[in-house]
Amino acid sequence: MIWLLGPLVGIAVGLLALRWALRSHRRDRQPWLELLAVPATAAVNGDGSGVLDGLASDGDGEIPALSAPFSGRKCIAFLIEVITQEQFGNETTWRRVFQDGVGHFFISGPDGQRRGWANLQGGQVIFPTPLDAYTKVSLVVTPETVFQGTLDRAPQQIVSFVHQLSAEVQQLILRPSGQLIGGKRVYFNERIVIPGERVVVAGRCEGGPVGVSVVPAADCPVSLGLGTVES
Repeated sequence: MIWLLGPLVGIAVGLLALRWALRSHRRDRQPWLELLAVPATAAVNGDGSGVLDGLASDGDGEIPALSAPFSGRKCIAFLIEVITQEQFGNETTWRRVFQDGVGHFFISGPDGQRRGWANLQGGQVIFPTPLDAYTKVSLVVTPETVFQGTLDRAPQQIVSFVHQLSAEVQQLILRPSGQLIGGKRVYFNERIVIPGERVVVAGRCEGGPVGVSVVPAADCPVSLGLGTVES
């Protein structure tokens, strides 16, 4: 029966690892889940932070279109992030060196009535991909990755964008790797909002002339998800 001990120990270790991973996953998601549990209308009269969902709208052309900086796609708002991967010997380091949001839009119900307004200035993504998830091959390129690789192979619009960033961020992106093979890669991720898309926005909620306004605050940037609160 001793020969059974090896497989049994392996299974036990695997179950403990899975339990740890799930607990860590729930811990990472918990702040978002707490925020998503508060409707925006209740947040206006409470602590001020909550969630609003519906259909993104440009108000029949009232809000002008933007061009997303990495892809050039037309939209009414966008979120972007830049992630670097650097390898030093056997160690790989991931950094989210830049993230930002631009644009604003109305949020309407299925009947077309406006529920509110959202401002993505300085915003972020709801449930962002954890940096340690990039070490898994299946998540090295996310659905929102416009380009990944070395900057000398990046499209011109991405290179131009990098040169507009602060000197400190540029250094993190542009500094060469000291390793000849597998040294450094940069990921440019972009999420856009287009009229008619189902969106979820969370953040500071204030009463306004078009319903609830979800606006950035120093301690609570506006966060964006695609879909519905239930999903």
